Amino acid sequence: MISLYRWQEECLNTWKNVGYKGIAEVTTGAGKTLMAVQGSLRLDEEKKGNLSIYVVVPKVALKKQWRDVLSRNGAKDIEIWSNVKSKKGKYTIMTINTARDMLPLLVEKDFKANKAVLLILDEVHHYGSPANSHVFDFLHSNHFKDSLYYSLGISATTKVRTLHSVLIPKVGDVFFRYTLSDALSDGIVNDFVVFNVAVHFNDEERGLYDVISKDILFSFGRIYEAYPILKKINASIFDITDFLYKQGEKEMAWNLEVLIRERRDIIIRADTRIKAALGIIKYTEGKTIVFTERIDQVDALFAKLKKDGIKAVMYHGDMETKMKEENLKAFKEGTSRILLCCKALDEGLDVPDADIAIVLSTTATELQRIQRIGRVIRKSNDKLPSSLYYIHVPESVEDNEYLNFLLREERIIVDIDYKNGEFIDSMYIEDMVAFLELSDFSSLSKVEIERLKYLLKGGCLRIERFLDAKALKYLSSKKSNSEFIKLFLLMKKTLQKSKEETSPKKISNILIDG
Repeated sequence: MISLYRWQEECLNTWKNVGYKGIAEVTTGAGKTLMAVQGSLRLDEEKKGNLSIYVVVPKVALKKQWRDVLSRNGAKDIEIWSNVKSKKGKYTIMTINTARDMLPLLVEKDFKANKAVLLILDEVHHYGSPANSHVFDFLHSNHFKDSLYYSLGISATTKVRTLHSVLIPKVGDVFFRYTLSDALSDGIVNDFVVFNVAVHFNDEERGLYDVISKDILFSFGRIYEAYPILKKINASIFDITDFLYKQGEKEMAWNLEVLIRERRDIIIRADTRIKAALGIIKYTEGKTIVFTERIDQVDALFAKLKKDGIKAVMYHGDMETKMKEENLKAFKEGTSRILLCCKALDEGLDVPDADIAIVLSTTATELQRIQRIGRVIRKSNDKLPSSLYYIHVPESVEDNEYLNFLLREERIIVDIDYKNGEFIDSMYIEDMVAFLELSDFSSLSKVEIERLKYLLKGGCLRIERFLDAKALKYLSSKKSNSEFIKLFLLMKKTLQKSKEETSPKKISNILIDG
């Protein structure tokens, strides 16, 4: 029998109590797919097998993933519906693009045969658009029977405009919520440290940014002058442009959208972003996913890594499916430790053994931010806390914190400044200076001194710096070749010894070779 987390049991019990209809909002990485699969098996047992289950997913790659989870949990007669193979099973998995046309026809046949239907909607926030909501056209059929219709929508967020107008009326109420903070408290996902890495505009970028920002302020001034209600209600940019289009102010709305896109483009393409990402990769180890908003950023970073002799693979929407699958396989198997992607991993794809996420450029939506961190916080044995490096431009409208809904008191959040090719953290510098003042490195060669400088410079980016001596000793025994771990252990011992001595003397420290 499959053992479920406490939250999964609570969710399924609540789903049953509300009549097996509704939406569960569950953070990425907590196991919502397994919960949905177990729910389908339990409902099928209650219906004595008289149940057709349809799983609708937003992306092709997720079809196989769902089939594998279903199969591992004992589900039988699983079919993937596609343009090549159109066969219905006990479980029928299809993409939303296919489901818009085919699902209403298949469900109607089930209702005609007096067969119950369970509709599982993966990433349910997608299903409220005018096009995608055709998935629910069977609700208007003459053969529709509410007593035979069951639904389970799952997503990491329900903060969508169509929640009350489309999703709740067609899927059911949001009956359960399980947040990232909940999953961290329960130990279901891996703990993590957030490094907020501030990069800065060059003079040309700063000038362009200032000019466009002034144009945007002028544009808002014109809009508020014409429609003061928008300022009074503190309308969002989306609401403002939507309002203007409805008022026939197409040119005014379009000009604002263009200016905002141009400013965002300057922020995203800031020259120092890629330099900072290269530095982070240089000083860290482990499987690393780099998230970007632009394919050209992926290409540029890939070229620079290749030039430096660092093997990386790419994953984005413009690549052929076969190449994407091969690259993802190479990353999973460890033949390449760097995966560069553009939005394509935001939803669903399971990359369970990544250790590090570098957000080279980010989205404004909380959903995608949670989904991205979800790619690297899946639990595994003997895994250090995960590392998230968020590269941002503080002198812009970009958020200074990636997960600003998390309290600093509950998480380790580190502020690092990247200037002139160096990463600067004032707290780390204090410890480093104290360590150097208490140490005697006179016996080191020039090569060893340069190596020590390299390790100390990159040390502020390493998650091991937050571990105590006991944990570092354990890691040193497991990873004897890690110079960073040995350096941090030496720093801890040196600083601790100085505290214990009334008149601390310089300690003869040798560089730990790896």
